[in-house]
Amino acid sequence: MLMLGMACVLSLFVLATRTMDISEDKYVMVIAQHEETRLNLYTDGVYEFSSSEGTNKVTVQDGKAWVSFADCPLQKCAQHAPISRVGEIIVCLPHQLSVEIVSTADTPVFDGIAS
Repeated sequence: MLMLGMACVLSLFVLATRTMDISEDKYVMVIAQHEETRLNLYTDGVYEFSSSEGTNKVTVQDGKAWVSFADCPLQKCAQHAPISRVGEIIVCLPHQLSVEIVSTADTPVFDGIAS
């Protein structure tokens, strides 16, 4: 009986953790040429960021964000998988662009190492 109770508590914890991740308390922060742009993670669209260094297009769709176009030499940013969790980031070093999922909550987010 005790094991069943512990399993239920663990299941509720996992469910609550996953539910918190899909909440609308996060957004996409794009920093290009030292200028910040906030994008709604739940409003689909394609956004272009151009500078003297080059051009990137950031796509937001279905609660995920990714660099869908870049004219930089190595294309590492465009090859990166879409991001959707707080703290995930895509960086294009040649164009000085970063795309990060940010929480609107004031509480800090820690990764698995900082415990």
